[in-house]
Amino acid sequence: MKQKLFFLDLVICSVWMLSLFGGRGNYNFPLMLFAICEVLLRYSVSFSLYRKEKRTWIPLLLFAFFVIFAATIRKISGIGDIVFHFFDITNLEYAMSFGYFMGVSLALWIFIVPYIVYAVLLFRKQTVRTELKNGDMAGGILWYGRLEKTCSALIAIMLISMLAGLSMDARMCEMICLTAMPLTYWLVCRYFKVKPEKLWLLVIGMVIFWYAQAVAGVWRVCMLTISFALVVYVGTLLYKNVRRCALAMVFVIYAAVILPSLAIGYNQYVGIDYARRGFYYLAPFKGILYITDSMGERYGLRDRYKVLVEPEYEYISAKDVCPDDWAHVCAMEKNGKVYYYDVCNNEFVKNSQIYVIKKKNIFE
Repeated sequence: MKQKLFFLDLVICSVWMLSLFGGRGNYNFPLMLFAICEVLLRYSVSFSLYRKEKRTWIPLLLFAFFVIFAATIRKISGIGDIVFHFFDITNLEYAMSFGYFMGVSLALWIFIVPYIVYAVLLFRKQTVRTELKNGDMAGGILWYGRLEKTCSALIAIMLISMLAGLSMDARMCEMICLTAMPLTYWLVCRYFKVKPEKLWLLVIGMVIFWYAQAVAGVWRVCMLTISFALVVYVGTLLYKNVRRCALAMVFVIYAAVILPSLAIGYNQYVGIDYARRGFYYLAPFKGILYITDSMGERYGLRDRYKVLVEPEYEYISAKDVCPDDWAHVCAMEKNGKVYYYDVCNNEFVKNSQIYVIKKKNIFE
């Protein structure tokens, strides 16, 4: 149970980390450096509590300083983004009561529970002093032991994959998509001291996953099914070697869906009937992609999570409407008629509303 709670804590902290750095565009360099230190200290607390280290008060004290400062400036949190993206990804209607419950629960787990656990360990006199130095307690623990180094490397791969996906740079996304999962598999096998069998199958699976973006319908389903099947096969080999069913199941879901989706920057399991048009995106919105129907003759739009505009238009142009401004209003032609779509607000607008949209702050 202790180990399961520890890995659950790492998963929650990883989601929080992705949410925190996913909004990196709002940070200047000092705030980015501050956020990095905050995340490292939170992971240090997790590993220190797992070891029942008596000097856990060192990372806890430092983490408290960062949390208080973040609450003061009200810019570094990430909790609200997790709740927002949960409803966005699942396409569920926002429920305020559940949103508050989810946000408060995550905040308590990340910022309060470690102090409670440490207090309980002290009260029960279960803490010990390990061979770690005081400097290790201030963050160095992350590269001290085999478990710490392996988990830190896996978390770093996940973060790099997300940042590559956010950049939407085609070459970088392709490189990360093809290498992140095989490297993750190799690290897991190395930790359990087993041979990474059939590593090349993961590479093939990720190649198929990457090129599945360019097709639609039955072809997309077939390619994603083959990619998933290859990952499942490698997962069964991992199970035979380590005899941990939960690990193998998590590995399959993580390797086949989560990590490659982070690497390419969007979830291609949604809108499976539509193909991505090359590797173009609607500038300057790198999360807005052009999509086509199965015949490649009609065009539409999608974001990272869902289809925005069905591919039923003869052409889409952003320059016709806003030649001197951000191209956040698109002109779409269908059957000789032009329709205008506001990308920021995800809605169609009338021709008379375009001037108003151009003059207002699009981030409000």
